[in-house]
Amino acid sequence: YQTQSSLTAEKAFAARRGDCMSYANLLVALARSLDVPVRFVRITQLPVTWEAGGRFFESSHMAVALGRNASWDQAVIVDFGNVHTSPWRFSLYDDVSDAEAFVLFQNNVAVQRMLAGDMRHAEEILRFFHAHSPGTPEVPNNLSLVLLQGGKDREALDLLEASVEQFPRFRPLFANA
Repeated sequence: YQTQSSLTAEKAFAARRGDCMSYANLLVALARSLDVPVRFVRITQLPVTWEAGGRFFESSHMAVALGRNASWDQAVIVDFGNVHTSPWRFSLYDDVSDAEAFVLFQNNVAVQRMLAGDMRHAEEILRFFHAHSPGTPEVPNNLSLVLLQGGKDREALDLLEASVEQFPRFRPLFANA
């Protein structure tokens, strides 16, 4: 298990490593190739907020639930980083559509590029998904960080202010604004 290392299913299999997103991608790909019904889920009630170089990020913890529409009391959750063992742990997970899981994966890839200093590609990825998936707060948050890093302070602040209005419960937006 390697944090902040989101890989595709194929790359995670070949590398034998990855983060929760990598292992969720791998398990979903394997299960669906065997026609086993699964769905992406993530913990949103206990987010992980972290700081790197004065920038604040919030990570979503991804996992996989057995069954496409199984009721939670009958669900089996496969969570590679799970430390939640109590019976109420299912209340921590929310379903994530495949489309949203893809956006979150690409957001993670952009953050990895940003942290590696590749601001141009990080900005391209985040601008694309900000335009095409406006309901994911992680994207404008991280796009604003790339803009700030590139000296585009006014654009970053405008984006942060608009995003705070749209996502008033997403804490990193406030910290970064």
